[in-house]
Amino acid sequence: MQIISWGQAIRHSRCAFTLIELLIVMGIIATLMAILLPALASSREEARSVICTTHLEQIFKASYMYSTANDDRLPHYGWMGGRPEGQEWWPTQIAEMLNGETQMYVCPSDTEPNQDTQVVTLPGGTLVMSKGIEPGRFTLDLSYRGSCDSVVSMKSDYIARRITDWEQPSKALVLIEGTVTDDITTTRPNRECFRFSDGLTQVGTLDWYTIDPYAYTWQRHSGSSNMLFLDGGIGRHKPKEIREIAMRQEYWDSNPFRRGRRSF
Repeated sequence: MQIISWGQAIRHSRCAFTLIELLIVMGIIATLMAILLPALASSREEARSVICTTHLEQIFKASYMYSTANDDRLPHYGWMGGRPEGQEWWPTQIAEMLNGETQMYVCPSDTEPNQDTQVVTLPGGTLVMSKGIEPGRFTLDLSYRGSCDSVVSMKSDYIARRITDWEQPSKALVLIEGTVTDDITTTRPNRECFRFSDGLTQVGTLDWYTIDPYAYTWQRHSGSSNMLFLDGGIGRHKPKEIREIAMRQEYWDSNPFRRGRRSF
């Protein structure tokens, strides 16, 4: 018969955790998860923001290449529906410079990209606007909105401005990352370009982001949104800062004596 000593019995009894010990360990794990998960989520969002910034950088480089080959004129960042028949829009105009990589037009944090653009891929990766009848046409997702002021007129012609037309390129916005609407009661974003003076009149108030139903799209990166300026600079700004940017935005007018800054 095997005789177990008192010391061996103690050691055998310690091989298993008690219920209280298990509860304590589970409590510690839950506490650590509560501390770490927000940090991990913030890190993931920061990584997505970096990707969006990289996309904007590539779009700017492609736009600059386009302008050097087209008499210094920018791609048509204005209203898609206002362009003359047969005219291309900015996503298709710079597609060749982006090697047809359509993911450049989308921010990973954007869960509701604009889907009003139908395009067709040509040999070599070039994109053209669809006429609605071509086989293989597809919807191009867009997270970014261009400046309405990048065209000479929104009412008569659709000639893009030259990249040298602005006196303060560091204060001229080219693309914004956020949904644009000109009607706070609308059920869907319906603006393909932005203009602070009329398209986003809510920006003129300190609490505009509490009124605009799509203001949350300007806060997708931990409360901020990326913006591309004409000099190639990219900034990440909160809604309160966007109002200040709007006030510094260079106002365009074909008459140089009427040029100035927007005011509310």
